[in-house]
Amino acid sequence: MADIVKKAMNERLLHLQQIGDLLIRKIRETPGFFDAQDLEDALSGLDGFTPEMIGKDSSVGIHKSTVSRLRNVTLLLPKFGKVSLDRVFEITKKAHHYRIRDIIAKEDQQSPCTQEQIAEQIGISREMVGTILEELGIPTKIGQRREAYRKGEAEWLR
Repeated sequence: MADIVKKAMNERLLHLQQIGDLLIRKIRETPGFFDAQDLEDALSGLDGFTPEMIGKDSSVGIHKSTVSRLRNVTLLLPKFGKVSLDRVFEITKKAHHYRIRDIIAKEDQQSPCTQEQIAEQIGISREMVGTILEELGIPTKIGQRREAYRKGEAEWLR
């Protein structure tokens, strides 16, 4: 029994190290991260840092459900103070909200962007784009958006 517990703890430690290494790599790739005034500014630049992205990263090889289990119990200690991995995901998701809202505001009203096109621009999954569109109250189907534009009912632009 002790061997099983020890193996599980070692595996969890390995997963945490892999997530930490990936986060550090993403931070280094984020322009201005260390010049940011606060945590929100710093983390909002981490494009696509989601449990799904971690799960898809070949250097990590951890399923997104494993990442989700670790997200609530993992604390990071940047210069801004303690922050949970869950908070990192929350902030990057909020940044995705702003980016999607910006893309939608600039899209051609006669030919709205598909979820796939938005996902490619941001670097997140199509499913996440759909979820965020729903959260923002923006129709997920391009036909519905085109019709709302035509009728002048695009409330999300106001």
